[in-house]
Amino acid sequence: MIMNDIDRMNAFLNLIKNAALAGRKIDYNLVYGTLIRFGRRVVNDEKINTYFIDFMKCFADVDDLHVYIEKDNPYFCHFQNGRDKVDVLKMLKMYVPIDDAHIKEAVKRIFTFMAKERMIHSSKVSSILRIDDVVIRVINKEDLEKVRNFIANDKYICEGLMSHNPFLPTDGMMSYAWDGFESLNCTLVSYIVMYINSLAKYNMLDSVSYHDFYIFIANTYKDVFENGLGMIEYLMTMTTDNKHPATAKDLATFEGITKMLLLTMDPKCRSYQSFMSAYDFISSSSRMHDMDIKLQEMYSLAKPMNSGNISMGSIDIDLAIEKYKPFWLSIYPPMVRQYGYENADMRFLSFLETENYDYLPRKYNVRTMVMQSNINSEFMKMLFIKMKKKQANYLLFASLETIYKYNYHQLFEALQDGQKGDFIKFTSANNGRKNLQNNIKPGELMGVMISTLLERGYKLSLISHDLEKLIDTYIQGITNYKKHERTH
Repeated sequence: MIMNDIDRMNAFLNLIKNAALAGRKIDYNLVYGTLIRFGRRVVNDEKINTYFIDFMKCFADVDDLHVYIEKDNPYFCHFQNGRDKVDVLKMLKMYVPIDDAHIKEAVKRIFTFMAKERMIHSSKVSSILRIDDVVIRVINKEDLEKVRNFIANDKYICEGLMSHNPFLPTDGMMSYAWDGFESLNCTLVSYIVMYINSLAKYNMLDSVSYHDFYIFIANTYKDVFENGLGMIEYLMTMTTDNKHPATAKDLATFEGITKMLLLTMDPKCRSYQSFMSAYDFISSSSRMHDMDIKLQEMYSLAKPMNSGNISMGSIDIDLAIEKYKPFWLSIYPPMVRQYGYENADMRFLSFLETENYDYLPRKYNVRTMVMQSNINSEFMKMLFIKMKKKQANYLLFASLETIYKYNYHQLFEALQDGQKGDFIKFTSANNGRKNLQNNIKPGELMGVMISTLLERGYKLSLISHDLEKLIDTYIQGITNYKKHERTH
């Protein structure tokens, strides 16, 4: 089942990749619409809202159960018991995907059982068949377990179950989630949009995979929630449960959802039991409170990534980089011609660290052009990062594929040899080795590794120019693995 889910995640991500390659705009609506219909046994949207009135009549006399349709949002029929007693932060979600032939009777059976058990819950049924057409939210693990066992032992309901959401933890029938004040599905979709568009931007859609997507989320978590990098931009890209723009107050919930995704997308932790353990850790009131204070403080100090110390103020950094690309091409290739890639990169980086113009050659007028450019060192650093970005992405993806297929030492040796232009020790999976061979020249790898570390917030003064030390720092920077780990 686990391998099947990973195959299905790959299949879904490739669906979105193919849409991007076909020129379609990859946005929230496209990805969300594709996800909720993924794996259904029907092509068209089967309407099940014709059952809504019947549901309301069926449960009209049931004490404490309020069944209703919101005037402003008629796409769901809501089932609410103990609405005023609900602690949203603690609620657990169960997604029950039921086909059109079974859903009417299955819904009646499920909510009749829950009413008899006097469960406090906030649940809903969709107006169309979808991967999450029945969503059950209960306030504790005991109630979730009761509903789970009831469904598992009801032969009629089990016959109508469709494919579950492959990105969520599962027991093989239903899928599960915790998402506090937001929506895990909305957050997942936002990440997929960010992921696909970031690869499309650098012509790297051939790298799309479940594993690469997992690493993308892990790196985003580290950047935003551990290092406070790009917080403003992050909130601008996220979509909340009520479809409003995200704000700073949403950061703690997004952190928890992202942590949950990382824990439950791990192939070793996709079971129902692993989800329950993750829930206990993430939904802890004290943890959420402490995380909220930490993130609010970090956000209060956050600055847009396209400003800060850059002399051009609020000009979009990509536009600024494009504007100064001719300048880069007038100074960098001449340095490579004079020194070779390795020495050219190390001298340029030494200049950025010390602002000593002696590191730049007089030949080809390079030193004079830099002195007369009036571009500060911070922007020069960003220019260096951006100009290495394509190679950096290829190296990142090939390195991650290699360490996960083999081990730390295999990747270490691959990077050592790669500096000399020999990439044979990198895995060939997903064109990793081929992309390196076609895009990185002998001597260029050190500069590419340093550009990645700089982008991830490492201080230039703390990055060694010794190849072995640099490789060790690079591997830890992209994976958190150390020399003694991953030696299988």
